Amino acid sequence: MAIRLALACFVLSSSGALAGCAGKSNGPPLPVADDVADGAAFTDSRSATTSGVGDAGAAPTPPEPSPRMPPADAAADAPVSGDAAAAAFAGCSGARLCEDFESYGDGKPLTPWKTSSVGGTVKVDDVHAFSGKLSAHVHVTPGGNRRVQFSRGGAPLFPAEGNAFWGRMMVWASHLPKLSNAENKNVHFDVVQSNGAPATPGEYRISGMGGVMLNYEPHDCWTWVSKQIPQDKWACWEWLFDGGTNSIDFYVDGQLQIHLTSTGQGCVDGTRSVWAAPQFSDLRLGWVNYQSMAETVDMWIDDVAIGSQRIGCAAANPAQPPR
Repeated sequence: MAIRLALACFVLSSSGALAGCAGKSNGPPLPVADDVADGAAFTDSRSATTSGVGDAGAAPTPPEPSPRMPPADAAADAPVSGDAAAAAFAGCSGARLCEDFESYGDGKPLTPWKTSSVGGTVKVDDVHAFSGKLSAHVHVTPGGNRRVQFSRGGAPLFPAEGNAFWGRMMVWASHLPKLSNAENKNVHFDVVQSNGAPATPGEYRISGMGGVMLNYEPHDCWTWVSKQIPQDKWACWEWLFDGGTNSIDFYVDGQLQIHLTSTGQGCVDGTRSVWAAPQFSDLRLGWVNYQSMAETVDMWIDDVAIGSQRIGCAAANPAQPPR
């Protein structure tokens, strides 16, 4: 299954309402070319140009990932939703949740997923699919402050054992934005977000901004590398959000892209804030972008799996090849 994603510059408030990002700086300052080439942190130079951001120089070698949770072998008999033939390839051994979107055909609602659509739509369709016939499609229109997401909270996902969890999803992304059409900076967008109850503030995010980025609120903190998010093909996204060590690992197609423990490269408010994890209670997938963009973004998501151990990438079904 695949989902098309679109993100906007809203933050989910403690009441569950959407709050706008008016007045926020909307992402890190632009890196100067030398910093990108050397893998250094972003500077505070707002006059730096964005030409070559994400392309200049080799990306820094990321540190070793968190050892907290070893990989788990995928198994054909894992619990999944939807068609049995697709389920055999979903790879969900040990997962608390395995979603292949096969049960949402014919316009059925995404329940128990909750959806929010500001500047786009979330639906299940057959345009692209990885293991079966259907996937979740996030479609995002041009402009700023777009939010197109689907989310889950509570059981069986949360509370997470040790306040840490692994996620895996297959992603087909098209027309990801780079330079904003309204500002001299790249567009910051989030695809994965997780936060907690108001008593434990904090939000972990898997993001992009001319490269691969991790983002944290409050304080709008970041860590960035120049590696590019794959487009117009299926890619396996995996992440670990570990509240016990305040760390994040993000992988694409089994390769570690970026790692963070405790602090990142900087924060927009000038602090060196610790990325203090919330007590995770909510997971949101899809798209949120902050700066205005000219592009129409489409993202399909399939074979979502969440668990306490690394689940591994889903396998292609030769009887129903990915498309």
